[in-house]
Amino acid sequence: GPLPEGERGTVVFTGYRADLPTVYAALDVAVLASRSEGIANAQMEAMAAGVPLVTTPVGLAAEAMKAGQDYVEVERADPELLAKAIAEALKPERAGRLREAGRKAIQAFSIETQVKNLEALYLELAAKHWLGTGA
Repeated sequence: GPLPEGERGTVVFTGYRADLPTVYAALDVAVLASRSEGIANAQMEAMAAGVPLVTTPVGLAAEAMKAGQDYVEVERADPELLAKAIAEALKPERAGRLREAGRKAIQAFSIETQVKNLEALYLELAAKHWLGTGA
């Protein structure tokens, strides 16, 4: 949970980790303060793990998520702005809403959802352009 005022937390630079579910389970908040990203797997992983996300408007957050609802957005990687956003994301009620919203939002990108969407597209195309076997 949030640290009492005046206390400092610990930052650990672990290097490569193969056990990301364990890592995400230990987090109170995930922060991505990049200037640019492609897909930004860290955003998706944090949201799927139910970790409140604080991020600059890059990657999936900028493309397909709702700032303020699915995650806390920081307009730029400014230390003061990041600190305020992290404090917001750590408030128990806010953190609970972010965990729930993030998990729900990321379901649209799950393998199961993508397979269903692709199957529906194939069925729609087959119906429009009957691709019979000639039999």
